[in-house]
Amino acid sequence: MIRFLPAILVTLAVAPATAAGAGPTVYRLAEDGGNPQLGVDASGAAVAAWQSGAPKLGGMPYETTRAVFVSLRRAGGGFDKPRPITRLDLGVLGFGLAVGAGGDGAVVWQADGAGAQVYVNRRRPAEGFGAAAALAGSRGGTAPVAALDARGRLLVAWLRPARRDRCGMVVMAAVAPRGGPFRAPRRVSDACAHAAYLRAALARAGDGAVAWRSAGARSAVSRSTIRVSAFADGRFRPQHTVSEAGGVGETLALASGGHRTVAAWRDKREAGNRVLASAIDGRRIGAAVVVQATRDTLLSDVELAMSPRDAAIVAWQSARRGASVWDASANGEVAIRATPAGPFGAPETVVRGTETASDYGLTGLAMDARGRALAGYGDIVRRRSPAGTWGREIALRHRADFGDPDWPPSGDDISVGLSDAGEGVAIWDLEGADGGSDYMRAAVIPALR
Repeated sequence: MIRFLPAILVTLAVAPATAAGAGPTVYRLAEDGGNPQLGVDASGAAVAAWQSGAPKLGGMPYETTRAVFVSLRRAGGGFDKPRPITRLDLGVLGFGLAVGAGGDGAVVWQADGAGAQVYVNRRRPAEGFGAAAALAGSRGGTAPVAALDARGRLLVAWLRPARRDRCGMVVMAAVAPRGGPFRAPRRVSDACAHAAYLRAALARAGDGAVAWRSAGARSAVSRSTIRVSAFADGRFRPQHTVSEAGGVGETLALASGGHRTVAAWRDKREAGNRVLASAIDGRRIGAAVVVQATRDTLLSDVELAMSPRDAAIVAWQSARRGASVWDASANGEVAIRATPAGPFGAPETVVRGTETASDYGLTGLAMDARGRALAGYGDIVRRRSPAGTWGREIALRHRADFGDPDWPPSGDDISVGLSDAGEGVAIWDLEGADGGSDYMRAAVIPALR
C-alpha cells in the first residue's frame, strides 16, 4: 500500500527571492524539521539533510517516526523535492552527512530502539541515495560520523560501549571503497577510552583522521584530552594525544582539504580560555598551536573549514568572561591559515552581538580554492574576497516567509558550503516567533568575483 507523507513535509522549492545572478536565491525546502546538515562538492552540487517526522511503516494510523530527509541540488540548479531515505519502520536517534569532492554522498544514522546499530545510505555522483544498509559489526553503535574522499572512499566512525567496566565508550571505524563493501570494523581508540565528541574527516587525496575527546569517568571537567587516530595510506594509525586540559573537547572540530587535515578545539585553564589547532599530514600529527588565548572573554562554539589547497579557517564565539553561553551577547571571530604550513593570522571579528548558544552563533564556515570564505550565522552570510576583505551582511530571506508582520521568524543553525569556483550554498532552520516548528530553508549565493 502506498503511504503518503503529510503535505507539510514535501513542500517544493518555490520561486527564488531574487533574480538569478542578482543575489542569493532562497528556497523553501520543508515546513518542519531540525538538525540541518549540508554537503557541497567541488562543482557546487549539494545535499541538504535534516530530521523530521514521517508515517511509521507498519505502525498504527497517524503513528510517526523520526526520519532523515534529503534534498539534492545539481550544480547550477535548484533543490529537488525532499524525500526520506532512512527506514520508516525504525526511528532515527542521530545522523551524520558526508559529501565528497567528486559528488559521492553518505548518510550514516543510529537506529532507535532495542538492538540499535549504525545504518548507511550511500550515493554515487549525480545519482539518488540508495536504500539503508546495516553496517556489519556496528550493533550497539551510537553517534555515527562519516567522511568521503574525492574517489568516493567512505570512512564511518561511531562510539560503542567498552567491553571493560567503567570505561565509557570506545571509538570504532570502518572504511569502504566507492560502491564496495566495508572492511571489518576496528577499534581506533584504546580499550578504556571514555570517548565522546567524535569527529571524522578525509582529504580529497584520501588521507584523514578520526578525533575524539577522552576523559576518565569523573574527569571530563577537570581533565580530559583530545586524541587523534590518523588515517594514512589506507590504514588507521595508533591514537595520539594532542591536548590535555580542563573542559577540553566540547567544541572539537575536524576538517580536511586537498591533502591535509586540521583539528581545532577550545580548552579552559586557570590562566584563561584558548582556541587551539593541530595539523595532520598523512601519519604526522603536529603539536597543538594556540590560535587565540584570553583571560577576559569566554571562548566557545569552535567551527572549522579548509580549502582544496589546505588553507584553513577556524571560528569561535567570544563573550565577556563570566557570562552564560546561553544568554550572553557575543562576537563571532575567525582566524585564517592562508597556507598549509603557515601560522594562523590575527583574529578578525566577523559577527557582532549574536547570541552565544550554538544554534544561533557563527555556525557556518567554508573556504574555496582561491581563498574566498563564507561565514554564516542565523540566516545571514558574509563573504570574504581572495584579498581578505569581508563584505556586507547578506540576509537569506524568502519573501513568502516574511509576509506576516505578526510572525517575525528568525534563522538559526546555519550550515554553508562553497564550490571550487566560489558559489555558495546554505541550509538553515527558520524558527517561528513562538519557538515552535523549525522550517528548512536553503539558498544559493553567487560567487564573489
